[in-house]
Amino acid sequence: MSLYRFRKPYISHVGTWSVGDVTDFDDDTAAWLLRDVAGCIESVDVPPAPEPTTTTAEPTSTTPEPETRAQDSPPKDRQVKRATRKRGGG
Repeated sequence: MSLYRFRKPYISHVGTWSVGDVTDFDDDTAAWLLRDVAGCIESVDVPPAPEPTTTTAEPTSTTPEPETRAQDSPPKDRQVKRATRKRGGG
């Protein structure tokens, strides 16, 4: 049996837990919980993942890149029109 911390709230016939609750499960129950809700628990022995930080990275180069596009792609500012229909002369 190992200690597990809940990363997501969980409610089922097994029980009800909130984020941060720590409880003792056997390996089979822990595996079942992870199959039921992926990522809902983590082992207490594993340190929690650090929160992602949002920082704005400054460009490494000060020279602007030339504006290029692939030869086969249509220009972004033009409407792509359908081909003209052939009318039967009958």
